[in-house]
Amino acid sequence: MKLRIGFSPCPNDTFIFDALVHGKIDTGDIQFEPILEDVETLNQWAIEGKLDITKLSFPALFSARNHYQLLDSGSALGKGVGPLLVTKENSSVTVPDINHRKVLLPDVPVDPLDPELPLDPVVPLVPEEPLVPVEPEDPELPLDPAD
Repeated sequence: MKLRIGFSPCPNDTFIFDALVHGKIDTGDIQFEPILEDVETLNQWAIEGKLDITKLSFPALFSARNHYQLLDSGSALGKGVGPLLVTKENSSVTVPDINHRKVLLPDVPVDPLDPELPLDPVVPLVPEEPLVPVEPEDPELPLDPAD
């Protein structure tokens, strides 16, 4: 059996999948055909169910759940990794403020009523001023209240 597996050409992904797609791991009769694409394309293909196995951005998972199951390993979402929230320098936004602010998420359409709307029109709206990360006031404070 040959499975099409999609991942991005970024160094992390190519390193992670190298042994699998080059037969360095015994997978029995299962072979893998690597499909290298940018993450946005992989996200769209995941929503369409185009590949047998795929990397996708975490927000895209919600639109692709009917085609894929999230694996127990291999995720970059967790405490201290994953999305980075940035604001303008000298911004008064604090971590508690985030629950009451609008946040633009990559891979999530700007207008949820128009899933075909690309994010390209948003790029010119990003301010030219330097952006700085929003740091938690207490670095030991869990990002998820359930932690």
